[in-house]
Amino acid sequence: MMNKAIRGYFKIDDQAYVGAPPVSNKRNYYMDIFEEMGTRESSHRMFNSIFKFLRKPSLGSEYPQAYFAVFDETEIEDQEHFDALVWTQLYPMHQKLMKLEPHEDLVYDPNDPDFILIIGGKTVNITGLHPRSNRKSRRFPWPVLVFTVNE
Repeated sequence: MMNKAIRGYFKIDDQAYVGAPPVSNKRNYYMDIFEEMGTRESSHRMFNSIFKFLRKPSLGSEYPQAYFAVFDETEIEDQEHFDALVWTQLYPMHQKLMKLEPHEDLVYDPNDPDFILIIGGKTVNITGLHPRSNRKSRRFPWPVLVFTVNE
């Protein structure tokens, strides 16, 4: 059901996500389903899964183009609530990355416009989707974090 929703999201609204990978009937994305967003457990599991995704030999057409972290048991109140949950979800991962992969020239403050996330030596974009998004183009039935790699 979620696979169908993800494929449908990108087919119906091509402008929903700038830089979105083409998601077709061929499964060229990697998806994990977590229960609650913003917990230590889900953050740890997501961190490990993202590293598996990034270890693919190539992110070419035969390999996943995006990683979707879906949180199927998280109720979102509004955009601010979602934003707080995103940072709670990402902060433990961010802390690990700062220790594992320090980059002196990078901005580590997510509120800074020059903030960038590097995982496994690759620059990663993150887009959040959820049912109560302020932006209609980012509304999705479940809270989702979409990770894509800048190559």
